[in-house]
Amino acid sequence: MDWMGKNVIASTIMSLHYPVFQYYHSMKRLFDIVIVDEATQVMEPICLAALHIARKFVLVGDDLQLAPLTVSNHPLLAVSLFERLRNSFPENAHTLTTQYRLNDELLNITNELFYRHHGFQLVSATKEIATQRLSSTEKAFSFIDTSTMEECEEKTTPSGEYFNLLECHLVCQQIQLWLAKSNLAKTDIGVITPYNAQIKEIQASLCEYGITGIEVATVDR
Repeated sequence: MDWMGKNVIASTIMSLHYPVFQYYHSMKRLFDIVIVDEATQVMEPICLAALHIARKFVLVGDDLQLAPLTVSNHPLLAVSLFERLRNSFPENAHTLTTQYRLNDELLNITNELFYRHHGFQLVSATKEIATQRLSSTEKAFSFIDTSTMEECEEKTTPSGEYFNLLECHLVCQQIQLWLAKSNLAKTDIGVITPYNAQIKEIQASLCEYGITGIEVATVDR
């Protein structure tokens, strides 16, 4: 098998049942090390399946952000192996605080909501990252409160999925505004929503507004 001679093999954690890994395990061979990225979003039983095929492992993630995705109400499934081991063996945990994405406005709100009350905060890798802006006049973020607007209530599909038509139109109007008054390309804009049904409604609304080429996805994608 070609992969047997490779130094590094990349895979999703859900692919461990594939024959390539089962064959490796049947030969009673172990990987030297396995690295699980976004480990805080993986349920513990699934994560353990990856660890048992290696001599050492490294879990990478942020348990102050997204937790494991599960439809079960069992409290143990809401705790990742990353979080459990970090709490049990804090001497083996290493906190990375340098970030390469957010400007200082977005970083400030992230630190305030997630990190400062845990005794640390993130810092930007460079001044260029900290000062980057779409324009010199606009803030890096804004909030639109729909709670007092008419027709602000969520609706459900026959299968029980949530969507909100008012927020669909607000999203489209905001995108229209950005495209009209800035140099943003459509590929520079992304829409994130919690629900699959809302994706479909936003995509339909974008078509009504004559807007194409905008990526719409859920948080987990």
